[in-house]
Amino acid sequence: MRKLLVLLLVLVIGSTPLAARPPEEAVLPEAVVGTLGSFTGLYVGWVIPHWLGVPSAENQTWGRLGAATGMFLGADAGVAVTGSLLGVDGNLRLCIVCGILGILAGFAPAALLAEFAGVELDMVFIPLGSALCSVWGFNMGATSR
Repeated sequence: MRKLLVLLLVLVIGSTPLAARPPEEAVLPEAVVGTLGSFTGLYVGWVIPHWLGVPSAENQTWGRLGAATGMFLGADAGVAVTGSLLGVDGNLRLCIVCGILGILAGFAPAALLAEFAGVELDMVFIPLGSALCSVWGFNMGATSR
């Protein structure tokens, strides 16, 4: 996993041109790195209570809260860093707000699939929703440097 993240970072930095890109050309790399950041934040937020030795009765509650916090923070960090490396000046406040709202946006299809199809995909849709909404918020009114 570490090699994949290093390779992705090298690809993002290596593809950075000398001149800034228009914001619409940076959307795909922001979405990819934001999604990876969201999944990484989900994992780290889920295991932090285990690392801190929280009793097992409270572990689920703190794990879910940590996972939700890690998802939007990872997505926001991935989107903002990638956009900055690609020369995009985006809306960071809206990126954070949309990352939080993206958790709810990802929860809706996950809940519908769980209810009607019996498929549990909440750990896929929720980080993805947070990352994509973060990209949308970051690029609202974005300009290139």
